[in-house]
Amino acid sequence: PPHYQDNLKIAAKVGNAWAEPVVITKMAGIVDVQLAALGGDKLAALWMVGKPAPGGEGEVHLLYSSWSADAGKSWSRPLRINQEKQPSMKESPALTTLADGALMAAWIDMRNIKITPPKKPGEEMGMEGYTALYAARISSENATPQEVEVDKDFCECCGPALTADGSDGLVVYRDHNPDNIRDPALVRVNLQGTSQ
Repeated sequence: PPHYQDNLKIAAKVGNAWAEPVVITKMAGIVDVQLAALGGDKLAALWMVGKPAPGGEGEVHLLYSSWSADAGKSWSRPLRINQEKQPSMKESPALTTLADGALMAAWIDMRNIKITPPKKPGEEMGMEGYTALYAARISSENATPQEVEVDKDFCECCGPALTADGSDGLVVYRDHNPDNIRDPALVRVNLQGTSQ
């Protein structure tokens, strides 16, 4: 249905029973939901919203986050994480909490790929550009995220893993080199950028 919306809900288990679910958000096309505990009664949620791509070729995704300061009883207005003007396809989002109360997310991003239509009927569409690994830091005030491109040559079929080291994020993924070798890589992500 054109006005269909998914309900993203959370419920707490108290004793042997589940409490009444609380709605985090209502949006169409919610996928890949992740939750994180920030200590005390603070929680955070990350999710993607999928929608048809312009021109009907595939799907594009928007990444959102929301915060709760009361153990999930109420949630902040969703904040869009990916900042590109023209949404693109995303895959495999990961979420972690940092020591300073901020969040960090990492994901596979296809904003630098241009799809070209088939030249003849029956031919496959073409692709130019590259798939990148992105990360973003989201402040505890749910302010505009700070995005950084982590790597633009990596094994794009394998999602990233993400953990915190103090106020930095550590992104682990499969790197790719010109000789088509895929080795594990570890990148530190902070406000100043990235370092391997």
